[in-house]
Amino acid sequence: MYYFISYDLQVPGQKYENVLGYLRSYPYCMPVRSGCIILTEKSLSQVTRELKSYLDDNDKFFVIDFTGKTYTWNSLSQPENVNQWLNNPPKK
Repeated sequence: MYYFISYDLQVPGQKYENVLGYLRSYPYCMPVRSGCIILTEKSLSQVTRELKSYLDDNDKFFVIDFTGKTYTWNSLSQPENVNQWLNNPPKK
């Protein structure tokens, strides 16, 4: 499954290292500063539940499943390694 996760950690208690550690435990790329695409066999609800355990009550996030869907993407000033990852993601 491919999930795009966007997060906005609020003050106080921003736990960026914890959130990033969780996201980096999967094959991932970060097309934007507070957004990450991960590859996992877990369900949307599993990823959401696990991610929520790293956040405070005042933090915000959303998770989008785009596995097997036809999608188009475009970007402005995207690093080449992100474009390469999106076009040729790691094998499961």
